[in-house]
Amino acid sequence: MYVDLRSGSWLMVMFTELSDRLEAAPNCRKFLDVWQRWRGARLMPIKSDVRPEALGSAMSAITIFEVEAPDWIIFRMVSSDPEAFTGRMRKGANYVELARPEDREERIERHRRLVNTPCGAFSLVAIYPESGLTASLRSLALPLARDNETKPRFLYVASDIESDKRWEPLPARFSSSLAVEYIYVDIGCGAPV
Repeated sequence: MYVDLRSGSWLMVMFTELSDRLEAAPNCRKFLDVWQRWRGARLMPIKSDVRPEALGSAMSAITIFEVEAPDWIIFRMVSSDPEAFTGRMRKGANYVELARPEDREERIERHRRLVNTPCGAFSLVAIYPESGLTASLRSLALPLARDNETKPRFLYVASDIESDKRWEPLPARFSSSLAVEYIYVDIGCGAPV
């Protein structure tokens, strides 16, 4: 399925509708279960709710972004799976700047929606680095707020990487393409605006 957000159409699902997409993504499935326990009866968890040990082995697949502004989405933590797979350390980098120039506005808009109408997103990205190796990346992003705040400030992302082998280290100018499948996840606020 292809979701064309540039034309103004997108797909949104409830948590219960994610099961088919998460069948081949055990890290994402585990993260979804743990995130729901962290939030309890609230719309989303706050930072002090986070208990990383609850993620078990899925912790190695978690990336944390801090959304400081729509065009300033900073890698605050990149766990071992993505770093080992790509051969790159991204901590402190701006996720927007990793997009191809022609895709940056769309990446900003997708993350703006995640924060303005708190929701999650499931994505499938096909990756083709210069080495010729291809991989697919299934990711589930869910929001968290700072303690004493109601607007999301952090996006925790679990990823499942499918590839035959690890990449050679990515070139310095490597840019990541937009997801070919991008589906918003309703956490209780409805469709993003």
